[in-house]
Amino acid sequence: SAVETQLSPASEAGQRTLERLLAGGATLAPAGELGPSTFTCATTGDCVLVTQTGTGRALRATANNTGDAVLIQQSGTGYALRATTGATGKSALYGESASSSQAAIHGKSTATSGGRGLIGDVDGTNGWGLMGFARGSGGIGVLARAYSLGGTAFWADNLGGGKIISGRNNGVEKFRVEGPGNVWSAGTLTGT
Repeated sequence: SAVETQLSPASEAGQRTLERLLAGGATLAPAGELGPSTFTCATTGDCVLVTQTGTGRALRATANNTGDAVLIQQSGTGYALRATTGATGKSALYGESASSSQAAIHGKSTATSGGRGLIGDVDGTNGWGLMGFARGSGGIGVLARAYSLGGTAFWADNLGGGKIISGRNNGVEKFRVEGPGNVWSAGTLTGT
């Protein structure tokens, strides 16, 4: 069948898994009984499609070691991972960590020049490209650091010519840096 020509198991365990999949409605044995399986896909569609019509997860991977639970590699020009959602009030990607020193989502660029660790891009009116919340006492909403003498810890650039920075307290603007460089403050500016 078309499925058989598109999926090529690389092991005996993979062959048994494939045979069960092609059987149609057959109950698969747990992965631990089948062992590691590898498939090679040569189709223009999805290599693997998982559809969940109930209330549970469509896919779950669990690891209890020092390695990665899931490794996704992209050698072409596409995204290594793309997450989309049409649900109101839900994020396309959600990361959660119980560590006090590590991030729930860590973006790292290994480029020797340039590169972006994290990009926030929004198309809608009044959207926010990046949001930072600190809900605990003494927390910091957004922390920016640079580790070189020639670097800049925080760079704000309004390509439309409007405000560069707007500082607010409980939603009320208290100071701003306007496009021409003028600085306005509702309080006292103190310099040394």
